[in-house]
Amino acid sequence: MKQMLQQAQMIFFDMDGTLYEGRKHYDTYAQQLMLQVPKNKQESFWHNYTQAMNKQLPLKPGTIFLKQSQNIIQVDPFTLSSIFISDWNGNRVYESIHIKDLPSDCYIPVGDAWWIAYVCAVQAGSSPDFSAYEKTKEIMLTAQYNFPKTKNLKESLSRLKSKQKIFICITNSYAEDAKSLLKFLGLYDVFMHIVAPGNKPQEIKNHFYRYLNLYHLKPEQTLSIGDNIFNEIIPALQMGMPAILLSDWGEDYTHPSLKPILSVTYGCMV
Repeated sequence: MKQMLQQAQMIFFDMDGTLYEGRKHYDTYAQQLMLQVPKNKQESFWHNYTQAMNKQLPLKPGTIFLKQSQNIIQVDPFTLSSIFISDWNGNRVYESIHIKDLPSDCYIPVGDAWWIAYVCAVQAGSSPDFSAYEKTKEIMLTAQYNFPKTKNLKESLSRLKSKQKIFICITNSYAEDAKSLLKFLGLYDVFMHIVAPGNKPQEIKNHFYRYLNLYHLKPEQTLSIGDNIFNEIIPALQMGMPAILLSDWGEDYTHPSLKPILSVTYGCMV
């Protein structure tokens, strides 16, 4: 990993769930989503969300939720073929499914922990809209929220940047939200470019190619860091870019250009 960071001339960062850590923001989002869940299902929603976040359900980052059957697929993220299919409670379902054969509106990829509460809301009969996410961002920036900043992150990134590296932040948050949050974290001036909203994963490769061409770099001279396996990790690997996945969910991914770590601060301590 140290070699990956040293060799990269340009580093792409995700923002939400990458440049700050902990679980508090996920819980806040879940509380906002619960307001969109039918009242008679809210207790069940919160129970399922808590169980999933405590790793007591098969729903976790790197899985795919099938809307109609409510089954959960553990997939090979590099081929999107199913490895193991279970019902909501983890009982095995004996069938073979290839995600590429399904219409995209039939399933929800759970790329990171943000999607756990969303899927639990859908499973409870809700059709969540973006307002819960927007409200969560508003709450996170209030003085009462007591935002848990990642210790030494600014110093670590500044030290890396001093080695003539190009930092680019690509987030699905709206531009004003991204700007406010990065300023709150003290990281706004660290990035040479901020892409918001990035419309990941649909547009992520276009963003990668644009900056590769702008700085006349090859994919192997860059690095993608994020917590969403589908949004910024798999697309980077497909393009020949090294990638660092931030996760404490214990995924067992094997790829020569992929390094899983627990913390962005740990990863940037070079």
